[in-house]
Order: sequence, then C-alpha cells, then structure tokens
Amino acid sequence: MNEVLKSQLRTHLSEMVLQAMQVNHGMKLFYRAHASKENVWGQLNLNPSLTFQAKLERLFPNQFRVEAGLLSFTEQSNHEKALREQERARKHRLELHIVESQNQARLHFKNHRSPTVRNQPLLLPLRRKSRGKNCPTCGVKMSSRKGLFGLTIEHIVPVRFGGKNAYDGEFPQCVGMCWLCNQSRNEVVRDLGIEAKGKRKKISDQVIRFLISQVHDKHTELNDSMLERFDQHYQLLASQETPVGEYDLWGDGEGWVEYTVPAVDEQAARTHDNPEPAFFEHLDMEPVHRDLEPEEAIRRFEDELKQGIAHQNRVERLYTMKRVGTLLARQGGEPLFRDKIGMPNESLEDILYTLFPQQFIVQTKGRVRYIHALQRERKPFYDFEREIAVPKPESKLPLKQEEKPISAPLPPPLHVLYVRDSVGALFEHQNQSRLSLESIEGVLDQLRRDDGEDWESYTAAFEIGGTLPFAEQLVGVLNASGFTCHTVNENGTFFVQFSLPHSFTASHDT
Repeated sequence: MNEVLKSQLRTHLSEMVLQAMQVNHGMKLFYRAHASKENVWGQLNLNPSLTFQAKLERLFPNQFRVEAGLLSFTEQSNHEKALREQERARKHRLELHIVESQNQARLHFKNHRSPTVRNQPLLLPLRRKSRGKNCPTCGVKMSSRKGLFGLTIEHIVPVRFGGKNAYDGEFPQCVGMCWLCNQSRNEVVRDLGIEAKGKRKKISDQVIRFLISQVHDKHTELNDSMLERFDQHYQLLASQETPVGEYDLWGDGEGWVEYTVPAVDEQAARTHDNPEPAFFEHLDMEPVHRDLEPEEAIRRFEDELKQGIAHQNRVERLYTMKRVGTLLARQGGEPLFRDKIGMPNESLEDILYTLFPQQFIVQTKGRVRYIHALQRERKPFYDFEREIAVPKPESKLPLKQEEKPISAPLPPPLHVLYVRDSVGALFEHQNQSRLSLESIEGVLDQLRRDDGEDWESYTAAFEIGGTLPFAEQLVGVLNASGFTCHTVNENGTFFVQFSLPHSFTASHDT
C-alpha cells in the first residue's frame, strides 16, 4: 500500500469535512490530482467496486462516515479529537494574546507614553505581501489602487494607544485590510471604544477584544453593539459609493483621521477603479419601505434587486451580495425585513430562493458571493399562429433580398469577467501598462483552481490550444478577455506589456 498516498487522502478528506464539500466533487478533485480513480484505489490495494464507505472503513476505521452526499467525522474519530484540541489550544493562545494587548494598552496610558511612530520601511514587506489577497474582515479581494477596497495597513491596536509596528507571530498586530473595513473599525473605536479619564482618553478592554477577535477568530461571538456599528458604517459607505481618491496609507495624519477621504468633485474622483455612475447613487439609506405591507415590501425588494443586477450587467460587472445591504436598509434594516416576511433565521441565499424561485442564482467565487438574474423567455400558453396558418396577402412589389437582422453582441461570459476583474486589480494605477508574467500566472491559476479545472480545460473555455507554449497560453487568455498585450523579456525576466486603455472591445462580440 502507498502510505504517502493514504496520508494525502486522509488530509484531503479532513478538508472536505471542514469545507462541507460534496463527496463526488471532492473526490473528483483528488482523482484529478493523482492521475485517475483507478490509479488511486489500485495504489491503496482496494477493490474499486467497493462502496465508498467500505473503502473508508478499511483505510481509516471508524473515523469518517458518509451521509446525504456529505462527509463527516465519527464521534470516536481520533483525528476529530486532535482538530478540536488544536482549536482549543489556539483559542487559549489567542485569549492570552488579547489579555497581553489589553495590559500593554493600560501601561501605555498609565505611563503617559506618546503614540507609536509608524515605521513605514518596516511595513513595506507587509504591503507587498498583502497585494491581491482577501481582506481578513470582509473577505473581498483587495486592490492595489485607491478605492473602497484598496489595500491599507491596519494597526489592530491603534498607534495612538501604543499599538506596535509588528506583523510576525501567530496573531500579528499589523495586517493588510481594505479601506472600507479599516474606516468602519475606526468608527467603532471612535464611537464605542473610548473611555474618558479626566482630560485624557483611554481605549477600552472591550474594543481591544473586538478588534483582535474580528481579525483572528472568525467563529467567536463579537460584541453586539460594536458589530452593529461596524456593519452600519460599512453599509453606509458601500451603498453611497463614496469617491475615494488619495488617502494616507500609513495613517500619519493628525488625531483620529488614519485614512481620510478628500473633499473632491465626485465626477473627478471617478477613475479606472470606478468609471461609471453607480445604480445606487440615486438611492439613499432612508427606510422608505419600512411601513409597507409584506407583499409590497417583497415586490419593491425584487424590483430594486433586478434593476441593480441589470445595471451591473450593462457596465459588464457582477452584482455582489454585499449590495443587498442597501436594499435591506431601505426596508428598515435586515432584522425588520426578516421579521416582516417571517424568515428571521434563514440566510439571504435561502430567502432569495424561497421568495423568488428560479429567478436568481447565488454564486460563490473565492470569498465573494455574486447574484445573477435568470433570463427566462415568456411564451403564451397556446400558440395560435403555429396551429392556424394565416395566408399572407399577395404583394405586387418586387421581392427584396431578405436582410439578416442585426443581433446585439452577446455579453461577456463569467470567466472573462473574472479575468478582467482579477488582472485589473494588479495594476497600481490606471496608466500602468506592464505586469510581471509571474503575477498574472498566479491570478489565472487561482481562478482555475476556484473552478475546479485543470489548466487544459480552463484554457479551452477561452479557445486556447494546449499545444502552445505556456507563456503564449497566458497571453491568449488575456487577449480573449479583451486585453491587448504581448510578452517582453528584460534581462531574463518576462513581463506582459499592455496597450492602454483597456476598453474590452475585442472579446466575445459574436
């Protein structure tokens, strides 16, 4: 028996349990990574005709069970116990870290110490490391450009209260975070995290626990009032499409303004990051639908959701689940809307499927969820014209050659939009025209893995042949997605040179 393969299978099965992955899909991924299904079970000395549960029992007795297409640990699983023990030990270490951070903040206040000076050169590697990664708070992919989801450096314990310039260890003090979450956390500290001590101000232990736990413990229950304040500020900024121009990445501004939005003209603030007027600009956060009856409230919600999706499709963008927060705010808030429709505990995805069956699809891509509207052709119940042949009146005019109707271009498929968004996020600014081939390879490889496809099947969707050199395949995918580009070699390092602007007019127009 191949013991190395057995260990790899056990690790993969554990990941399937933790991610609640369907057995068929999860095992297809494992087979694909190890040549074939027959090759896997052959190396494990098992008969392929055995049931999957029987195979698991022979390899890992009393550790895994299959129920309703999902895999789970058995109650006696030693591996499950080990995972629980690891999680318990991590929670204990995190608790010690929180208490130590609270003690350091108290000493900083007691000893009348000055605010920590941000060490920009020390934090530059963290900034480079965080480019293109997901925000640890909201999960959105952070852009290197200025904007709502632009990359910032977050000091979890604010420097005003002694927060250090450190990003090492199991629970780093400094992390990369999107501008929107950074601003919303600052709002929580300003409103709920300050204790007045005479003429001086002290940060509270409760807000330090909130700030650390929100980043480093996804499963803990956060302070309700602080989490509500964070969500309110997040939804407010996101729904208003706040124009974000130049801001202070390192937070060296005066007082509490760690990241500032300048008072600039809104039209001038629209850059390559946000070139089109947003659908929600004419919407406000006022609960204008609060007092509507349930049926009318549902109808308004459906209409505004369809309008929002249609607008995003017109500008060749996708509609993210976070935008639903604006619609629910107009309903008086998510809790009120849930109570009104009698679905207080269901997820937003379940609410969409229940209220509007076969109208919307929710898709998860990485950590971002998108909503798509299904376009259904409406046909009459009975087609009379098909049943009864109605003769057309004779015409004495000479027959003209039948003209072919001009059809509108098809919208770009989803895999093309993903490439545009992901590669576009790599550009530092809108006039940048060169990216390293290595960075593009990393982005496309991540998209491929998200789709669960090998490289050959992924490039086939862009009509790229697998016999081309690898670099030419990468450029082929970019060209098929609307970029005009080619590779250049400088001192042994390969780059992709782009032609500006990126108008996306060259792809999928037939």
